[in-house]
Amino acid sequence: MNQSPVMAERMRQTKNRILETAKEIFLEQGYKRTTIRQIVERSGITSGSIYNIFSSKEEIFSSLVDELMKSCIYMVQEESQGESPLYRYAAVLMVEMEAIARDERVRELYQEAYTSPVMFERVVERHLRLEKEIFGEDYEHLFKGDQLIIRNILVKGAMGAYIDSFYFKRQIDEEEMRPVLLSLTFRVLGSKKKDVLPLMKQLEEKKDVWIRLSKDVLK
Repeated sequence: MNQSPVMAERMRQTKNRILETAKEIFLEQGYKRTTIRQIVERSGITSGSIYNIFSSKEEIFSSLVDELMKSCIYMVQEESQGESPLYRYAAVLMVEMEAIARDERVRELYQEAYTSPVMFERVVERHLRLEKEIFGEDYEHLFKGDQLIIRNILVKGAMGAYIDSFYFKRQIDEEEMRPVLLSLTFRVLGSKKKDVLPLMKQLEEKKDVWIRLSKDVLK
């Protein structure tokens, strides 16, 4: 049965309220310590209404990350008009890396997503959709079939190592880790070696922009 426009709008508002409340609590105390009951109490929405939209805390978290990713892509697109799809894709990674490096709360949430097999699979799927949106018609020509998934696992595995590096006893300089991850991303996406350094230099020149966006996306 199709929902009436009024019911659909009410559902959308309820979903947004749940996600906004979940974001607040996740950032305050982390993923593991957050419960559905806390989201219910703070949002003022009944548990029945929440479970009518989301089946679990994990699904709330995944949907929230999807919404944040959409916001990130939109802001990057606005800041990078006229730039190549590869540049814009890497810029999204730059915003992610800046958020991870500068906000311990965000870092903990990313670590949770990258260490859970189920959520990691969703991370890979999410970035497949990201690539399709950014690269458009050229997307299908990059790689075919399972190569798309393999490539994303490589890039996401490198991002996972970047996250883990912040928890090493011997702290690794994130300024040194970032170029390694970007270089790997460019190479896996088929860039020629001679084109990698200019792209990385261009991205680094706008570092202040990526830092600002990493903060704005959480507002």
